[in-house]
Amino acid sequence: MERSELLAETVSAYTKTARLMKAIMQDGSFGDGIGSSQLHLMFAIATWTPAPTQKQLAESMHITPGALTQLIEPLVEAGYVTRQPSQTDRRVMHLHLSANGKKSLRKLREAHAKLFTDLLDSLTDQELVVLLQAQQKMLQTLESNYKKKGTA
Repeated sequence: MERSELLAETVSAYTKTARLMKAIMQDGSFGDGIGSSQLHLMFAIATWTPAPTQKQLAESMHITPGALTQLIEPLVEAGYVTRQPSQTDRRVMHLHLSANGKKSLRKLREAHAKLFTDLLDSLTDQELVVLLQAQQKMLQTLESNYKKKGTA
């Protein structure tokens, strides 16, 4: 098989794997019926210390404040996210995961880890070594070629 064909097959297999994993994670039994954009938003909120403002989060996710509001509102209504006014400027709202939101995110992380473990368990030790080496090399390429440009 020529390199161009090998690359095309690899990209196709990766895309199919990623699409299927996303579908499995969103089937309702893992994500509590939360959409992928909302899950991404919850993960983003969880990583900020101190809690982000809506403006900060919108900027970091490269979306408009209006789009962010549309994503947040169902999460607030479902009790996953709370808005709390800033102590220094009452006009500014900080976003926090509620206890229910943290529980849902923990459940999703556990399900995600189990799905990956199940996938990796199907590989031999030798295949795992090759996969790990390939993943590390791809990560290094991404970090050196894209992170420095501010896109990662």
